[in-house]
Amino acid sequence: MSKVDEIRKKYPEITTATFNRFANGDKTPTKKYLDFMCRTWEDRKLPNSHYRTVGMIVDYVERFDTLIPFISNKDVYSKDYIGNFGNFLQTIRDAAETKEEKTFIRQEHANVLMENDQFLFIQPTSHRGSIKYGANTKWCTTGKNDPNTFNRYYKNGLLVYLIDKTKTKTENFQKVAFYHEYANRALNDPITLYAVNDNTYTESHMMTAGWGEDTLLDVFTSFRYYFLKLKEIKKNKDFVDSFVLTLSKLNFDEFAENMQKLEQNTNVSYITNTKQKVEAFLESLNNSKYGFRKTEN
Repeated sequence: MSKVDEIRKKYPEITTATFNRFANGDKTPTKKYLDFMCRTWEDRKLPNSHYRTVGMIVDYVERFDTLIPFISNKDVYSKDYIGNFGNFLQTIRDAAETKEEKTFIRQEHANVLMENDQFLFIQPTSHRGSIKYGANTKWCTTGKNDPNTFNRYYKNGLLVYLIDKTKTKTENFQKVAFYHEYANRALNDPITLYAVNDNTYTESHMMTAGWGEDTLLDVFTSFRYYFLKLKEIKKNKDFVDSFVLTLSKLNFDEFAENMQKLEQNTNVSYITNTKQKVEAFLESLNNSKYGFRKTEN
C-alpha cells in the first residue's frame, strides 16, 4: 500500500475531493506534508480552533516549505504546529519577514537622497522598495498586490519617502511621501505631501508635527534639485525613444521600390535631390557618436 493510500485510510471522514486537493497540493516527492494537511483539516473541529479552509492549508504548507531556510523549527509535525494552526500561520508570516530583511538589497530597490541619525529621505525605485519603506502607511503605492499603482507614480513623477528614525514626530507624520509630477515645474509648483493616513498636508502641518524648519529646508531643496535632474533625464530619454521609434518605422525596402518606380516616371532632378537628402541623413547618422559605423569588406 502506498503512503498516499495509507494516509487516505487514516482519515476516512475527509471527502475524496478534499483529500485529492491535499494530495495534489503536496508537491514533495515523498508527500511529507499530506498527513499534516489532513490532520490540520480534522483539527478544525476542536473547540476555539483557528479558522481555516482547504485552500488556506494547501497555500500555507507550500509557503512553509519554500521558507524553511528562514524557519527555526522546521519540523511541521512538532507540537508547535499540530493542533495550533494559528501558530503555524504566524511562523510563516515571521519567516516571510525574515526572508525579506535578509534578501533585500537597498541599492537595487531605492535611491537615498539624504540620510542621517534623524531621518531617511529615500526614493523607492521598485514596488518591493515601496512596500518596505512605505510599510505601516495607507499609501496606495505600497499595496502588496498592486504594483501597477506604484509603477504609474514612478513613471509620471518623483516619489520620495521621508522617514523619521527617532519616532519623536506625531505618529501620522513619522512617514511622509513627497510627490511631484514631471509635468509640473521644479521650483515653483507645490509638492504634494501624503502623511501616513494618505491624506495630503502642507509644510506647516509637518512643522506642527515636529519636523524642524532646517530639516524641511534641506529635504525640500534636495527634492526639488533631484526632481530637476530627473526631469531633464526624462526629457532626454523621451526624445531618444521617439527618435528610435521613428527609425524603426522606416521601411527601406518599400522606399527603394518606390524610388525605382519614380525613376521611370519622374524628372531626374527630383530623383537626384531625394538621393542627396537620404545620403546626407545617412552621413549624419554615421558621423554621430551613437550612429552606424561603416565596415570594410
